[in-house]
Amino acid sequence: RNLILGFREAERFGGAMKVCYLPDCFGFNSQLPQIATGFDIHDFVVWRGMPKGTRTAFRWRGADGTESFAFYMYGSYGNARALPLKVDDYEETIDGTTFHRRGLRSWLADLLGKFGARVVGNNFLLMEGIDHQYANANLPEIMATIERLAPETETRHSSFEEYIASVKAEVSADPAMELEVLEGELRSRKYTSTKTNSEQTIWEIRVNSILKLDRAAKAATEDDEGNSGEEAA
Repeated sequence: RNLILGFREAERFGGAMKVCYLPDCFGFNSQLPQIATGFDIHDFVVWRGMPKGTRTAFRWRGADGTESFAFYMYGSYGNARALPLKVDDYEETIDGTTFHRRGLRSWLADLLGKFGARVVGNNFLLMEGIDHQYANANLPEIMATIERLAPETETRHSSFEEYIASVKAEVSADPAMELEVLEGELRSRKYTSTKTNSEQTIWEIRVNSILKLDRAAKAATEDDEGNSGEEAA
């Protein structure tokens, strides 16, 4: 009901995005392709829950056999967040603390090196922005700089619909570009870090975080006890 009402309301503002955008769920049930198709939605954009090695586009076959196109945001739903305006690496000092920052040249080399093998076709979805940061006011200039640093590329300030249409057009034009089919629920517990190439389960990440907090709390307690002893002496 809410989705139907939302579609109707969106018509007042130019129409709704007919893409099932599920960026930060920890897995997906096997009925989602069937449910989305019932609302005339045939495309998914997802992040978590994908098996190791998933490429940026695949077909998802649900429990009843319904197939949808799915597009994987490799590297997260903010895989290009906070792009730097400066080309080369630089240092920034904030409140007396100096931080080493990567420039756009370094960021671009890292992107092409790590993400390139995952890309289906010649289109790659970069998400510049995330739900807990401000919009990047320098984005038009950054896009122009990327094309200067990598002349073989074209950057577009685009939409999910345009990106999906471009990938589908490539797949249709090239019979050899056959998409992988993933079936059923997508609930991979693995989380692959694009920074370290390490692989951990969500459970392991949370346990490690709890252990770090516990060690920090114990260290703070020991420091307090030590200081108390010195004062007493």
